[in-house]
Formats: sequence, C-alpha cells, structure tokens
Amino acid sequence: MANDHAITPRPNGGETAIIEKSLDRLEAAVARLLDGLARQDRRSGAAREHLANELKEVRASHAVLQDEARAVSSRLDSAIGRLRSVMET
Repeated sequence: MANDHAITPRPNGGETAIIEKSLDRLEAAVARLLDGLARQDRRSGAAREHLANELKEVRASHAVLQDEARAVSSRLDSAIGRLRSVMET
C-alpha cells in the first residue's frame, strides 16, 4: 500500500539558490516576451490604421473614376447616336 503522506524532500541552500536564479531568469524572459508582444501589437495597430487610411483613399479615388467613366460613357452614347443619325439621313 502506497504511503499517502510521503514527505517531499526540501531543497538545500545551494539548490534553493539555483531554483531562485532559474525563476528570476524565467521571469525576465517572460517580461521580455510580453514587452515584445506589446511592441508588435502597437506596430500592427499602426499598420492597420495606415491600411485603413489607404483603403479610404482608394475608395474615394474609385468613386471619382466611376463618375468619370459614367460621363465618358454618356458622351460616347451621344456621339454614337449622332453618328447613327447622320448615317440614316
């Protein structure tokens, strides 16, 4: 039958120092990772904002080009109509 109250040996002074040093290094590494993630998030936020502005500009340009295309199409239709009229007479 297994002993349910097994005693876990405690680390001695040297082992405790090694564990503490390892924990400090781990905490420092986690802090560096979190800092890196925060910087990346700020950069990606700025990139999203830049892309949103570019998209807004492209949409505005697209609207202008659509208006110009409609105007050109209308003038072409008028010119074709006049040519047909001249050819019929």
